Amino acid sequence: MFLIAWAIVESETKDSWTWFLSLLKEDLGMEDGFGYTIISDHHKGLEYAVIDILPRVEHRNCARHVFANWTGRKRSKSYEFAFWKIVKSTTEREWQQNKDVLSAIDEKLAYEVFDKKEKSWTKAFQGLHAKSDIVDNNMCEAFNSSIIKARYKSIITMLEEIRVRTMTRIVEKRRFMTTWKYNYGPLIKKKFDESKKDSIDWRMIWNGDHGCEIKKGKNQFTVDLQKKKLVLVESGGYVGFFVHMLVVQSGILVETQTNA
Repeated sequence: MFLIAWAIVESETKDSWTWFLSLLKEDLGMEDGFGYTIISDHHKGLEYAVIDILPRVEHRNCARHVFANWTGRKRSKSYEFAFWKIVKSTTEREWQQNKDVLSAIDEKLAYEVFDKKEKSWTKAFQGLHAKSDIVDNNMCEAFNSSIIKARYKSIITMLEEIRVRTMTRIVEKRRFMTTWKYNYGPLIKKKFDESKKDSIDWRMIWNGDHGCEIKKGKNQFTVDLQKKKLVLVESGGYVGFFVHMLVVQSGILVETQTNA
């Protein structure tokens, strides 16, 4: 997390959010917000301000806030498990299947959670511009917890302490990044390695251009690298899009080297 801006306001209202977002938009040159992503809770003031100031921004809602305000969280673990299955669905088909599972458990509670802008807090409907698939804003909550002591001090002292803490944190994280062996972090490297293992059993047939077929048993998909699209050819179990992309990219590399 790289902190950009923070502010002290009288309360979270549309006016205060409009003021803050207007300054942020100007400083970052965000124009209409296209290519940017915001993750927040269901605060109406913020939602209206985003629509006015950054109409083309991708606005995701924090899944943990949705869960915290859902009556189903007070029930058994099966409700919580079903909820997070929906959140982590990466295709619309898988998302619908997991929705049906929750509806079968409790239709009334399912309707309650689906009424909370359901497509804004699940991976299945995330845009392709943001290179992060996080579904909550826990990083911001972690920042809030780190400044609890400072928040009890006078305005100037509080802001100064937050500024110094932020500067120190940025330097520490920058030093940590110099220890990386790759141009991405160790947690992302772990995800890459796991997906590579999953891709071993898939067979790729390249069409010589920007497309190919991916096969594994009864599962068959077509992939368009240029349009970044994956289409299910035959019914079967769902497999992550990233696994297919690894197979495709690895396969094309092999084909290119072979034909060279």
